[in-house]
Amino acid sequence: MGMYDDITCEHVLPFEPKPRGNSFQTKDFDRLLDHYTITKDGRLLKREVEVPFHGMLNFYTYTDDNMWFEYEAKFTDGRLIEIRPISIYRNGARGLREAFYPPSDPPAALETTPPSAGSRD
Repeated sequence: MGMYDDITCEHVLPFEPKPRGNSFQTKDFDRLLDHYTITKDGRLLKREVEVPFHGMLNFYTYTDDNMWFEYEAKFTDGRLIEIRPISIYRNGARGLREAFYPPSDPPAALETTPPSAGSRD
C-alpha cells in the first residue's frame, strides 16, 4: 500500500448517497501523510495554512458499509470552483457492484413502426 495524504472535506458534497463521515485520502499531493482541509467556504488548507493549489484534486474513501466514494475538486488559486462525483458504488454479495454514480445508461426507447395505411392497428 502506497503513501497518501488525508483530506477532511467540510464543503457540501454533490449527489446522493453521501459518505457518513468527511475523511478522505488523496495521492495528488506529496504523499507524506499530511492533512489537508477543504473548508465550508471552499478554501484549501494544510495544517491551518491556506494552500494556493491550482488544478484538479482527486479524493476518495471506502466506508465500513462497503461503499466507495470518489470525487474530483477543481481549484483555482486555492479556491474551490466545483466538486463532482467520479464514482459512487456499494460492493455487494459475490463481488457485484451496486452503482450510484455514474448513473447507468437509461434503457433504449422501443422503436415502433406506425401502422400502415388501411390497417386496423
